[in-house]
Amino acid sequence: MKLVGVISGGSFAKPAELLDGGSCRQVFRVPVQEGLHLRPAAMLVSAAERYEADITIQRDGFAVSARSIMGILTLEAAFGAELLVEAAGEDAEDALAAIAELFSSNFSL
Repeated sequence: MKLVGVISGGSFAKPAELLDGGSCRQVFRVPVQEGLHLRPAAMLVSAAERYEADITIQRDGFAVSARSIMGILTLEAAFGAELLVEAAGEDAEDALAAIAELFSSNFSL
């Protein structure tokens, strides 16, 4: 396991990890005061749909597809909640970088 480094995000992101088989993962904390509500969830889905990689978001051991807005909302991720985002596939690193940008920009809200 090799550390890729923090993809901006300050205290809301831990270093990304590059795993075997072209997959990667990174832990984020929800930076939005209102939590991961409909607008940031929609932004995550939109970002995930731009890539071929299989992207999952996990909270407390419960995993959902990053392409499912209902799945993301069921995570009930409040401000500061830790989410593990994993991406697998040819463009996994690019997909994870796009998601990291959303977290680091506070979802531009």
